[in-house]
Amino acid sequence: MKQRVVIGIDWGGTFLKVGVFSMCMQLLRKGRFASEKFKERRYFLECIVRFYEQAAKEYTVAALGIGCPGIVNPQQGLIYYLPNIPGWKNYNLRQNLYYRIRKPVYVENDANVAALAEYRYRNLPPDKNVVYLTLGTGVGGAVFIKGKLLQSHCSTAELGHVPLQLSGRKCSCGGRGCVETVLGNAYLIAEYRRSKKTGKDISPQDIYEAAARKDPVALRIWSQFGNTLGMYCAGLVNIFNPELIIIGGGVSGAWEFFYPTLISGLYTQAMWPYLKGLKVEQVDLRENVGIRGAAELARAG
Repeated sequence: MKQRVVIGIDWGGTFLKVGVFSMCMQLLRKGRFASEKFKERRYFLECIVRFYEQAAKEYTVAALGIGCPGIVNPQQGLIYYLPNIPGWKNYNLRQNLYYRIRKPVYVENDANVAALAEYRYRNLPPDKNVVYLTLGTGVGGAVFIKGKLLQSHCSTAELGHVPLQLSGRKCSCGGRGCVETVLGNAYLIAEYRRSKKTGKDISPQDIYEAAARKDPVALRIWSQFGNTLGMYCAGLVNIFNPELIIIGGGVSGAWEFFYPTLISGLYTQAMWPYLKGLKVEQVDLRENVGIRGAAELARAG
């Protein structure tokens, strides 16, 4: 008798990552496909169907979960739109994929999926209020209220698209002055280049390494970043009253350089009763986050 499994799919800007998990969440197989052709829906579906068919030769696939980089309707499996991938507006991914594989398909926002993986990996009690932030190219987020992922007819908690500056920079979402425009990778890089008076190609990793060498410009930028992040987290604390804030994403690797000012900014701005018992922590789960969370989505059904 074949082993019963679920498939988790993490749809990123560069790669589509896929994984086969046992029902007790052991990773059995994984793979990836380049994402540059995914504006062609047919190619995207073919990649998933091909991986499913290979897995089905060895396992009994119970369901598939997909984390999508944009706004979705989780109940219908509908993609409203993907800000950085054209051609997917108002597309029912669940329905179209189901017709190809005849298995249940579950669709969610990628940040919500990553947060679900972290919540389950930590084995947190089922009654926690938790805010999860992922920092990288943009700012993603998820909120758990009494252990349940906050959901509505749209994928909720687009925490990177709360306006902070009414006449600020143009954001990828179409608005202006969103949190993402002052906490995303592009902002970090632009500030470092401006301060260094250079047009050289750099990455957040380069700024991290410069800070590790005690570069005063890099240290200042991470300090400012932490303060901005802390003040924003204070707003989230005042709204959701979480017991835990989890910070993930690629930028979280610079934790040692921005954590002190994050905490000072948070404690300066938040209403003090909401700070009682609050913890702010870096992610525990750093590998296979997206595929694991999507598999958790499929397993929960």
